[in-house]
Amino acid sequence: MRRNTSINGCFCLLILIGVILPGPGEAQPLSGGQISMGELVVSSANLPIALLDVEDPAAWMGMIEEAVYFAFRDEPDAHLAMLCIAFHADRPTALELCCRPPCAPQIISALEERLGIDTMPRMKCGEFAVVQHFAVNDYETLSTEDEIPCDFEFPQERRLRQFDALSFAERPRFLAAWARSEVLPVLGHILGKVDAKFEGVRGQAAVMRGTESLGQETVASLTDSSGTYWRARLEMAVADVSIIASRVFMHLAHGEIERTQNLLLLLYKFHWEPSAANDYLEELRALLTIYLDQRHSLIKQGISAFDRGDSQEAIRVYRQVLQADSSCAWAWHEYFLARETTADLESAEDGYDTHVYGANPLYPIGMFASTGESAFRIERRMGISELFADPDSFAEDLLSYADIALDVETLGLAAEIYWQAILYNEENRDRALDGFLYCLEQLGVTDIKANFRGDAQARFRRVEDAARVRMESSVMYQAMHKKR
Repeated sequence: MRRNTSINGCFCLLILIGVILPGPGEAQPLSGGQISMGELVVSSANLPIALLDVEDPAAWMGMIEEAVYFAFRDEPDAHLAMLCIAFHADRPTALELCCRPPCAPQIISALEERLGIDTMPRMKCGEFAVVQHFAVNDYETLSTEDEIPCDFEFPQERRLRQFDALSFAERPRFLAAWARSEVLPVLGHILGKVDAKFEGVRGQAAVMRGTESLGQETVASLTDSSGTYWRARLEMAVADVSIIASRVFMHLAHGEIERTQNLLLLLYKFHWEPSAANDYLEELRALLTIYLDQRHSLIKQGISAFDRGDSQEAIRVYRQVLQADSSCAWAWHEYFLARETTADLESAEDGYDTHVYGANPLYPIGMFASTGESAFRIERRMGISELFADPDSFAEDLLSYADIALDVETLGLAAEIYWQAILYNEENRDRALDGFLYCLEQLGVTDIKANFRGDAQARFRRVEDAARVRMESSVMYQAMHKKR
């Protein structure tokens, strides 16, 4: 990789470092060498340096500048350079010096000596990288438009490269391992530092750090039916995405990519303050785009085979997708559609709802409806595609989206959407709050309602009455009842 090295470019002083470095062009004479410190780039401006496993992280980071001065103190030649340091939790810290023209080996040795290469701190969890740009002596004689040859990668760059090289079957496992081994522990450590009065946030942080419980319990038990999770949602600042991000990455850690995507589609509709959680969500979006494009292409191959009349080949392709990603509702739908021509209808119907809606409760297509209620749920799912087309109706569409999730009995997601509706628009607050509290009550989280005024039972009756009206006025529900 080659990086732009203009020393006169913008100087980024990041507040997480906690130390002041000389700005661009400020020469520091030390014996024979003059150093002009330039831009300091970090892999994440929102990842607290306190995650560095050392007594005084800020002071240690300040040693980078000191080490540069020490190593180049007697250097007579001009250089443009970058000092790159990658901190890890699971392996030693790595240091790389990239120079144009190349520096003498003793300079690298001096840097390693000053920073203590064998005792450099690791991260408590996750990864963090810094790149300090600087120039030595009369760097104006060197072209600042050229780039310094350097193979150093930030963690995000490395993950993207690795992910891009993986097979289709390997990619879901990569995402799950990343969520489990890095994202959730990092976010858990960050949230665990909040004030003790925020018991819900601290409790959820402990869940995120406890990777063993993630393997032993379902996401629903750690979120939907967890009073700790919902207390954390209420305690968290309106524009902080960290708590709901924990749900996103729990689904990902369990290989539930469709449910992950459902939440991401909701989160993309809102503005969130900068945070480590938001950075991870943006990285996830980039990785998922690559994966979902490939998955889409494979399913299209199956559909083409089915359209040619080759149901067996179509089923083979769908099974290939599902073996790698059993959370793909589209592949399950197409699989059962192809099976209609190779197996009896009753056999296909038995598994359709379990597999398709088990993968994605909001999947907007259905094949089988044997009751008015099941016909109504298919109609409600189909209605999702009509939402959010007009920005002016966003607030109302958000409530409609929550109502759909409630009607198809996806209560955890419904509660998430209702809560976002409460925060987004005060005009709809009462109706959204009714739905939110009703969902929590049905999920067994019965103590949250005590934080809100009003008759809870009256709220619940309003929600149930409105849901019954929606169902009984459904065209598909009415049609199914006439047949009976």
